[in-house]
Amino acid sequence: MIKCLGMRNLKLVNFKLLIVHLNRCGSLKNLYLNTPNLKTLYFHGPRGKPCTIELINCKKLMNLHLVGVAMNTTMFVNCNESFPLLQMLTLAGCAMSGCINISSNSLHELWFIGFNKPMGLTIDAPNVSSFKYNGIAPYRNVNLPRVAIAYVELYPNLNQKCECDFRMWPNQL
Repeated sequence: MIKCLGMRNLKLVNFKLLIVHLNRCGSLKNLYLNTPNLKTLYFHGPRGKPCTIELINCKKLMNLHLVGVAMNTTMFVNCNESFPLLQMLTLAGCAMSGCINISSNSLHELWFIGFNKPMGLTIDAPNVSSFKYNGIAPYRNVNLPRVAIAYVELYPNLNQKCECDFRMWPNQL
């Protein structure tokens, strides 16, 4: 679906969908997916007011790209159980506060893009080889021992930005 104008709630239950692509859904406020065969979800939600998303029974999910989503910071605490096959996770412009907790043995790529508020990151993802972070400098507890490619662009505050690499976090990767 592209440009889901006027749609406020979307509920997909038990469909045999493999890929769901929702783009520019500016009026969507709630997205509920209970799709056991889903492998890829691309969701680009509203810019001004983030959409609330709920993923149930998506154990075959391998690629998850969320833009403009209001998220529970514990949504990814136990990816090994909730999303055991998840390999790629992108969170961009998502509304979150507190600490994002991610624990996954299957993740290979992990991207955080456009975080304009200070937040905490607790990540335990031993198989991630590609990591990207763009935003306000996070508080962190990061375990990514296999990172081969890392791109980090940190903004000390909203008025300044600097490009940094992981040499500033020497013992945490």
